[in-house]
Amino acid sequence: MDHPLSPRGAFSPPGGPPSADSPDRPVRRAPKPGSFRLVVVDVDGTLLDPSREVTADVREVVATAIRKGVMFTIATGRLVRSALHVAEQAGITVPVIANGGAIIADPLSRRYLRAYKLPGGTAEVLEATRGEDVLRYLFLGDEIFIEREDPASAAYSRSLGVPMEIVPDLGTHFRALTAAEGRYAGEEATMVVLRAPVEKVPALREKYRGIFKGRLMVTSTMPHFVDFMPPEATKAEALRELCEILGVGLDETIAIGDGINDLDMMKEAGLGVLVANASPTLWADADYVTSAPYHLGVAEVLHKFIS
Repeated sequence: MDHPLSPRGAFSPPGGPPSADSPDRPVRRAPKPGSFRLVVVDVDGTLLDPSREVTADVREVVATAIRKGVMFTIATGRLVRSALHVAEQAGITVPVIANGGAIIADPLSRRYLRAYKLPGGTAEVLEATRGEDVLRYLFLGDEIFIEREDPASAAYSRSLGVPMEIVPDLGTHFRALTAAEGRYAGEEATMVVLRAPVEKVPALREKYRGIFKGRLMVTSTMPHFVDFMPPEATKAEALRELCEILGVGLDETIAIGDGINDLDMMKEAGLGVLVANASPTLWADADYVTSAPYHLGVAEVLHKFIS
């Protein structure tokens, strides 16, 4: 009998759902159920569906993991403030990975266990991206700054639970805030994000990877984002550090995601999983692809791989 939270056939990704015996469905490793102690899950597009709501079903997924005796946490590109809010709503008490891997924070004490910022490159990123036909977001401290009102930004703000302040120019505002008398004197941003049409993102991402190669990480936490992050801010690096904190082996972890910024974490883990709503172009990079999307896919993994 299928797990009640993962009905087969409830969702068909482009090209149809990958069946368990399909040669196109990657299952490179088939560990014994019960060999895992930690499950780390991306938030937007994986644990949460497009509504971005922590529903009763999402809370039940977390509770199921806890009942099975495994630790469960999230790894997200969201600000730590938003990540901790999701953790609180979902019943997660294990340290969370936020800001795309730049921060590990304890939901109980709110203490940072790992924290990185852009290594002196904020002003350069803001100058380099000036004039691009995109929406720009500056993440500084626990605040987000934007240059114009936009329905997409308003929705993004609501989903994160973090208000956004509109300023005339991000570069000018950043210099003022980080000047000697500013409230973020001498600080750097945690990240800068560009929002663009999905079809333009790959070219933008490659353009800025070329400009900032070796100095900053340029990735996409969502299909319509280009994210500029500290080079240490990868989910894989954060997963390694989290395992050390928790005393868990990497081979005892399951990492579940839906996007390209989840792939490094998935490859680092004992089992790397993509949920069914992930792009089929990424399936070959997974050890397992679920037949159900979003939190239903996460529940499927718990049912299949955790005894």
